[in-house]
Amino acid sequence: MFSSRSNRHVTNKFRHRRAIVVGGASGIGWAIARRLLELKAHVCIADINHARSLELIGQLQDKSARATAVQVNATVRSELSAAFRLQTQTWGGLDFVFNCVGQGFVGDVRRATEAQWHACIDSNFWSTVHGSLAALEIMSDQGSGAIVNVSSLSGLVPVATTIPYTAAKHGVVGFTKALRAEVHDLGVRVTLACPGPVATEFHQRIVRAGAGVSGRNVPQGSISASEAAEQILLGVAKGRPLLVFPRSFRWRLRFATWWPEWWQRSSQQAVQRMRQQDR
Repeated sequence: MFSSRSNRHVTNKFRHRRAIVVGGASGIGWAIARRLLELKAHVCIADINHARSLELIGQLQDKSARATAVQVNATVRSELSAAFRLQTQTWGGLDFVFNCVGQGFVGDVRRATEAQWHACIDSNFWSTVHGSLAALEIMSDQGSGAIVNVSSLSGLVPVATTIPYTAAKHGVVGFTKALRAEVHDLGVRVTLACPGPVATEFHQRIVRAGAGVSGRNVPQGSISASEAAEQILLGVAKGRPLLVFPRSFRWRLRFATWWPEWWQRSSQQAVQRMRQQDR
């Protein structure tokens, strides 16, 4: 996917570094964790699904010696702080934290329950805030480190029919951009990743308004989780503050920014399709 020069740059950046991947037992999080281990980094998977984390580590064969797992509820800051401190003591430092927890939502906002709102905001927004602040407790004392927050293209442009999700991801974008400015003088770098559709089990766990988990088909134009991980790690290695990919979806951001009326019409068409399907 990338030039040999880029690959060398990524390898040198992450070799023997220490990284915690929050939400690392599935999707983009697992793809990042696996790729980091291939790059000879030391990786801790922090996820609520501990059994799955251990199962994935067991598949790594010779790489498993550099991998560990801890069970955490990422919506509870005290759990993340305790896990980060313990792992940092084991390693003697912490270089990277990737916040990858997320939950999708689709449907008529009028049917979204209060519990669904809370679950979506907690999973997407608060997990990122808690993971970032837990990392900052350690990295500010070190005077070094990098925080990588995975938002979504839905955090940069408003997406009708997914309002709780897009609201949460917009929160992640605002928080991460402001955090980057605030912690720069502490020696801590912050990267915001805003991927378009990625083909992962995320789509199977999407919550439908007023109902339970129903899932939906993977959108056209989706890239693989491995491709997303490569894009994120390359961007982090190069010190880029904002990562928007795949390239084919960047035009949506440009259109939404330059021609908001066009984006509004496109969104209204999506709403009409949703209403027809719900009849």
